[in-house]
Amino acid sequence: MIIGDSLSTGYGTSPEQAWPVLLAYDLGSGQQGVEITNAAKNGAGYLATTPGSDGTVPSDPNSRPN
Repeated sequence: MIIGDSLSTGYGTSPEQAWPVLLAYDLGSGQQGVEITNAAKNGAGYLATTPGSDGTVPSDPNSRPN
């Protein structure tokens, strides 16, 4: 299962050239078949947040809580 953003969907290239498809092709050429499900979505991005002292999460992911 691939969970990711546009880097995993092939944004800027094509869905057929996305790394999960190429990985499935490479792994599938062996003796045992491998099924890869690409659940990535364009614009999903990753956001790691740390709640502030009041329990709120900053709206700007680059800001730091006080």
